[in-house]
Amino acid sequence: MFSLFAVVAGVPGGHDLFDLVFVIAVASIVVQGSLLPAVAKKLDMIDAEGDVRRTFNDYRDEEGMSFVKLKVGAGHPFAGRSLADISSATDMLVVLVLRDGAHPVLPNGDTVIEEGDLLVMAAPTFEERAEVTLREVTVT
Repeated sequence: MFSLFAVVAGVPGGHDLFDLVFVIAVASIVVQGSLLPAVAKKLDMIDAEGDVRRTFNDYRDEEGMSFVKLKVGAGHPFAGRSLADISSATDMLVVLVLRDGAHPVLPNGDTVIEEGDLLVMAAPTFEERAEVTLREVTVT
């Protein structure tokens, strides 16, 4: 990209610079592209059963799973606890923590939930609708 500036500005040797950068970029792609499968296999990073074309949105459409949003307020039982403690007590997987309004935190078992966090969780879909009756009660 920057080599184009030299060509457009009419700098002497700008075309040579562009050609050099182009050849280096193509050579880099060829070398890295041909070595990537071998290195991934050597480092045991290949999942033979997984579909590499599957994206985050594909999991959302999966039957039996829903995404749930939970705001952790003051005094919430999750506040101050690590995800390892919470995950063992619930049937949900925390996939994202939004902290301080919009600061995303990629969670792991050591992540401690703080008051004000917004949790995005994957949870099993509720299926037994025939056996449950809900009733709204207004409390004043």
